[in-house]
Amino acid sequence: MLRHHYTLEKLTDELRTLCGSVLVECFTQEKDSLMLGFYDGENIYYMQFRGEARYGALYLRQSFNRAGSNSTDLLPRLIGSKLTEVTLKSDDRVIKLQLGRATLIVLLFGGSRNNIILAEGINIVDSFKAGTDLKGKTTKNLFVDKEYSEPEDKSILKHLSAVYPYLGKYYAKQFLKNINFNTETKVSEIGQDKLIELIESAVKFKTEILASNEFYLLRNKFGELLLSLIPIDDYPEIIGTYSSISKAIEHRIRKDLIESEVTQLKKNIIPRLTRIRDKLQSRIEQTTHVELNDERQKKYRLFAELLLSQPDIKTKYGDKIVLNDWNGDSREIKLKTELNLAENAKRYFDKSKDLVQAYEARQRLLPQLKEKLSRSSTALQKLTDAQTKKEFEKIMGEYKDILKQENVEQEQESRFRMFDLGDGYILYVGKNAANNDELTLRFAKPNDLWFHARGSSGSHAVLRLNKEEKVPKHIMQKAASITAYYSGAKKAKYTPVCYTYKKYVHKPKGANPGSVTLSREEVIMAEPKIPE
Repeated sequence: MLRHHYTLEKLTDELRTLCGSVLVECFTQEKDSLMLGFYDGENIYYMQFRGEARYGALYLRQSFNRAGSNSTDLLPRLIGSKLTEVTLKSDDRVIKLQLGRATLIVLLFGGSRNNIILAEGINIVDSFKAGTDLKGKTTKNLFVDKEYSEPEDKSILKHLSAVYPYLGKYYAKQFLKNINFNTETKVSEIGQDKLIELIESAVKFKTEILASNEFYLLRNKFGELLLSLIPIDDYPEIIGTYSSISKAIEHRIRKDLIESEVTQLKKNIIPRLTRIRDKLQSRIEQTTHVELNDERQKKYRLFAELLLSQPDIKTKYGDKIVLNDWNGDSREIKLKTELNLAENAKRYFDKSKDLVQAYEARQRLLPQLKEKLSRSSTALQKLTDAQTKKEFEKIMGEYKDILKQENVEQEQESRFRMFDLGDGYILYVGKNAANNDELTLRFAKPNDLWFHARGSSGSHAVLRLNKEEKVPKHIMQKAASITAYYSGAKKAKYTPVCYTYKKYVHKPKGANPGSVTLSREEVIMAEPKIPE
């Protein structure tokens, strides 16, 4: 309630303490802000006008440090004039400062109508925000008498807010709450005698409000701020109490500006951190879920052992075989028709081994993921609770690695094709010849695995590793399939894909973009496809 009439009444009383002082400075150094410096013979006191649409306020400041540059003097004709009178228009948000024969008219209507007008008599000679647009006009059209149309079914809350004594919605609601009167009761439902009694009580309430010499900055449960001359039940948290209405107004604006800045910072960062946290939670759930594959691993190993226990393991048995396990239970085992029992047994041993390797890889990754999740969650909570820009930036400094990693991943995602192969493995694939060079020569690390379709044109692919490690076979197969898919042999049923550590990949001097040589390599056959 920066511009509530009761606030302006208290402010006008406070501004009158400068009467008799001489205007010695009038300048601006911020958009929509005008500073007036008054000298009382001993000290300079400043009056600040803020004309922003959101705020619109006038208040005293005991001190102000004018910038050495980037400030502009305004209204030079007023310098040396004595402030003789400060008045508040009885039915509007207009404060007049009488300076000799000139009048500074401060318009606090809100929105774009906030302004300071310089007038001599009724003639406008200058204005702060509108420049020369108002010159030559008069003050007659600045003030339009209020016309209040009373809706037939208005509530008593709306009536007391807009009709004498003009409590406004916050004071009106508090008044009705104090006397335990329903705010939604229609005026038409209240008898005339009762309505007169209510208005008389409201006028007494107004007198009590204006008698207050302590002013409050309050906050409600939604975090919204309110300047009030009395405590308000709907805004239970008291942020500050002040003996000066100017100080209360200044702190209200400053607090809002700070919190708005922090809100904007949070708007940019909190959603990003939330995505990081949710992604980590999802990966941890997927990683933990691999423990459920233990039964499959045992089943595949059992199938392999049963096949090898047969008398003629070199025989081909079609697409399935039914055998009894060690407990005498019947087991149907699916076979690849082109393979004999020994080869099918090896296939099941490999599948069992892959599951074990996948489980072990995920277990190695799990502590790192949990640590990242813990840090991300802590950072998210701290940043959500931060109240000031300084506090926010300090927390950001402590956890900058989290967002930095996300930036790296986003940059990589835009530069190269990315494929999550599961178990914590990411495959990066080049998009063209120049991009292949960037991927292989600048992005890949010495112990990353490098893939390329053998004997064919196509994209380079890099599997990021923390060190030289044995990668699970199913991960290698996925990486090779993707590499084959982004090659000139993508339509073949199977494509040979060579792979090696990046440290064995070299770029000959003068070679064309994307051309490299290998000092050692291995080959894996892969079906060209993008794994589901």
